[in-house]
Amino acid sequence: MHDLDAICLADSPRRTASAMRPDARVGLVGSSVTIVAVLASSQVGFPLAVAACCTVWIVVQRVRFKSILMRLTPPLTLVLVACVLKAVLTGVTPAMSWEMGPWRLTATREGLLDAALLAARVSGAVGMATVLCLQTPAHELLAALRWCGVPATWVEIATLMCRYLFALGEQAATIYGAQQVRLGYAGLGRSFRSAGALAGLVLLRCLEQADRTHEAMVARGYTGRLPLARLPPLRRAAWATLVVWTLAVVLAFLVVEGRWL
Repeated sequence: MHDLDAICLADSPRRTASAMRPDARVGLVGSSVTIVAVLASSQVGFPLAVAACCTVWIVVQRVRFKSILMRLTPPLTLVLVACVLKAVLTGVTPAMSWEMGPWRLTATREGLLDAALLAARVSGAVGMATVLCLQTPAHELLAALRWCGVPATWVEIATLMCRYLFALGEQAATIYGAQQVRLGYAGLGRSFRSAGALAGLVLLRCLEQADRTHEAMVARGYTGRLPLARLPPLRRAAWATLVVWTLAVVLAFLVVEGRWL
C-alpha cells in the first residue's frame, strides 16, 4: 500500500513529518466541510478566500508549477467553457459584445456575475481538494474514507484506480508518441481520427488490464474484499482540531455571506 502512496503522490511537496501532519480523517472531514461551504456560498468572497489560502499553502510547500498545472488544467478548462456559456446564454442586461464574422456574441451582466460565482466556487473547491491530496498520503486517505463510512466497494475501486491510472496513462503516452512519429496529428481530420484511435486503444487496454488484475488478485487469495489499513481511534487533539476547523469555516462563511446575526 505504501507503493500506492509513492505512485499517487510522487510529485507532492516535501512531505511533512507524520507527527506534524493533521490526521487524515481530520483533513478529509475538514476539507469536505470547507468544500460544502464553498459550494453553498452565494457570493465570490468566501470561495476566493479559500482559493487564496490554498494558493499560499501551495507556494509555501514549493510544489512544482508543472505538477499543479497538470492537476488543474482539466477542471479549469471545463469551468472556462461553462463560464463563457453562462455569460452569453443567461440574463437580459447587455454588458459587452464581440463580433465573430456573421455572429454577434453578447455577454449579459447577470451572466457575468453568475460566471464569476461559478469560477470562484470551482477555484475554492478544487484548491481545497488539491491541498488535501497533496498533504495526505494515498493509503491514509483511503483508510479515512472507509472510517467515514464510505462503502468498502467504493474504496476498493478508488484504490485500484489510483494504482492503475498512471500505468494506463503511460500506455496512452506511448501510443500518442507513436502516432506523432507517424504524422498522425498532421491536419485536423487526421488528428480527429488519431484521437479516436487513441481513445479506443486505451479502452481496450483498460479491459485487458482489468482481466489480468482480477486473475492476479484471485491467484493471491482475493475473496471479494481488499485488506485496508486500520486507523487507530481519533485522539482528543485531533477532535479538537476538527471542531476548531469546522467552527472557523462556519464563522467565516456566515461573516462573508452576511448571514451573521
